Amino acid sequence: MIIKKYIHGLIWTIFFLKGLIENIDFYPRQLNLLALLLIGLLFLEILLKQKRYSPPFLKRILLLTFVCIISGLVLNGLGYVEVFYFFRVLILPHYLYLIVIINEKNDSVVKFIIKIILMFFLLQIPAGFVKYALVGDTEMYVGTVSLKEGSMVTLISLFGACYSVSRYLNEKHSKYILLFILFLIFSQFNRKRAIIIYFPLIMGTIYFYFTLLKRINFIKIIKKSFSVILLSLVVIYSVVRINPSFNKESKLGGSFDISYALDFISFYNDNNDNLRDSSRPQALIYMSLYFINQDFLTILFGEGAGKLTFASSELNVDDSKTPIENYYGIRYGGRMAIVWIVMQIGLVGSLIYFTILYRMLRYVLRQKIKDYHKMVFLGLWLSIILDIFTYSMVSFNYFIIMGVLFTYFGVIFRDQKMERNILNE
Repeated sequence: MIIKKYIHGLIWTIFFLKGLIENIDFYPRQLNLLALLLIGLLFLEILLKQKRYSPPFLKRILLLTFVCIISGLVLNGLGYVEVFYFFRVLILPHYLYLIVIINEKNDSVVKFIIKIILMFFLLQIPAGFVKYALVGDTEMYVGTVSLKEGSMVTLISLFGACYSVSRYLNEKHSKYILLFILFLIFSQFNRKRAIIIYFPLIMGTIYFYFTLLKRINFIKIIKKSFSVILLSLVVIYSVVRINPSFNKESKLGGSFDISYALDFISFYNDNNDNLRDSSRPQALIYMSLYFINQDFLTILFGEGAGKLTFASSELNVDDSKTPIENYYGIRYGGRMAIVWIVMQIGLVGSLIYFTILYRMLRYVLRQKIKDYHKMVFLGLWLSIILDIFTYSMVSFNYFIIMGVLFTYFGVIFRDQKMERNILNE
């Protein structure tokens, strides 16, 4: 039992300290590989057990695997390495860890995993303050989790906000409002502009679901909505003043001018005629038009599972560019994961994958667990969906994002299968 705790602790420590490890250049690739191998080791132990629970969505996972093989090997002539690498980034380690969680018989091990994840998320706040004190509000140095991936701040902040708002709505304890504010401030240490839209959107969704759970009548909904609206206005006001991009003075603590902020957002999303530097909306439109003009088989199965991975041998032309820039000429705006998924495995593979994510959400929302767990899971799920469709590749490039969602689901699934109740203790 103690050894298992050490193994799980080491896995999450490596993933959560990835930025720190990269910063001091302490064998980052080797440690990342070690964490993945440890997940494989825990999975192998489950396979050797005579009694184990059948993992959820297994048929869909096998079907997704088959589609990746057809797409990469058969239709597009890519190698086994490229196909495997794509599948590994897409879902493999998260799903293997899910299987490990649902078959863990010892409650104390699972509780330890939950505690260490919460501890590391909370650790990002003081790490953010230290970073700001040392280097200011730069895109680099995202807590302890990333050295260069600024978009990671948005996901970490959203996860923290989902947890804080869900706990506050159910328990009405002021410490969760403070935690929410701290994650909001943390998001601005890296000047993340998307927060001004994502925070209110996710808070509103969580609150709406809260009213459904509590069956609050219309009059009470209106009354209680004021607190959520007020919090959303606080978010907008704070981000406009804190983020130099949104105020006329271009500085921390600038004036509040919502018209200026909206004009900047409009300019930011539609200011490039150059394909390479297209904004996200521009790139998404361009790639959508490109995709629908392909042949029928390509639309169904994509241009090959593994084509847009760094494992592809065809990318030796220019290693300094991302695969999407190499193939399609788009640098900045093509970072959304939806482009990465659909272009490689087409509509068939994408539909299977998102069906798995949808069924995870549906399963959780149907369980008899504390309401705040359903609300937190909904918030995390929506944060990842927003990231995939509108923002970045962070959910796939960093285990702690998708890994947390699969782990949370695994704990809920385990409780139901084993008739345990650790989430409600």
